[in-house]
Amino acid sequence: MHYRTRSARRALWLTALTARLMEQRDAWAPVAGCRLEVRIGLPFARANASRDPSNYGGGAGTCKPIIDALTSAGAGIVPDDTPRWVRTTEPVLYLGTDVVVVLTVIGPGPLWDPTDPA
Repeated sequence: MHYRTRSARRALWLTALTARLMEQRDAWAPVAGCRLEVRIGLPFARANASRDPSNYGGGAGTCKPIIDALTSAGAGIVPDDTPRWVRTTEPVLYLGTDVVVVLTVIGPGPLWDPTDPA
């Protein structure tokens, strides 16, 4: 996919997700500041093809606009998009029509890093 097409699609995801998270800000208040795991389910219409989930990207690929929305100034669910706050998994590929995003709380605060002076 051409980088301009990919960039435009990511911008749409980021805008839509940030708006949705802001609409539901009160519901997210209990998990604000917690570590999160992001998992995305990608639908396919045909079962007759073999697909490798790792080809569809993780944090740097498919999940990046989702992570950016979680850390955007508007939503602010997590303060930073580093691995201390957000973990991604391989996409789940399934037969269907809707993209599914699952956010799971995996801890109460940032992952402690003994090499980080902060």
